[in-house]
Amino acid sequence: MHGLDFSSNSIAYANQNSVGSTIPITYKVANYLDDALPEKQDLVTLIYCDLCPLSPSQRQRLYRQVRQSLKPEGFFVFDVVSIEAFAGVEEASVFARNYMDGFWSASDYYAFHNTFRYETEAVSLDHFTIIEAERVWQVYNWLQHFSTVSIRRELAENAFEVVEFVNGFGLESSDQTTFGVVAKPIP
Repeated sequence: MHGLDFSSNSIAYANQNSVGSTIPITYKVANYLDDALPEKQDLVTLIYCDLCPLSPSQRQRLYRQVRQSLKPEGFFVFDVVSIEAFAGVEEASVFARNYMDGFWSASDYYAFHNTFRYETEAVSLDHFTIIEAERVWQVYNWLQHFSTVSIRRELAENAFEVVEFVNGFGLESSDQTTFGVVAKPIP
């Protein structure tokens, strides 16, 4: 088994928490868009709706990477943010000191948070501007929202077939904001 993340902190955490595991897992700091994925895998997974912040061209690149990594009978399993969640996105602007309980910085700061909706594409953007004494910086959180029809179409265009849609991956309750996808490469 292999685990990839571009965050060295995440890899260090994974290594620390796998001590004593009976399953051998190799963790590596890598970017799945640029670095080759391990070959001949039975399963490739993405977690936390990681497909949704990617642009269409980045998603195409990821699909190619996954296809090259999977065995012909392998599966690609991931979750996405739903079109139902997009219905709940409202455009808004917020300004606050130490916004989100100090999430953005250990020092004192001010934040602007603007939310935008792009109807035709079913994309939302949370744009944060963080103002600290020594610097001003910005974060753009883009999210593509999918319906079962739109993700099925996108996967087919990239030589994948949907095997199953899963609501909540076996969790007892789901609020319909995300859904899981099990897909396999089309030979």
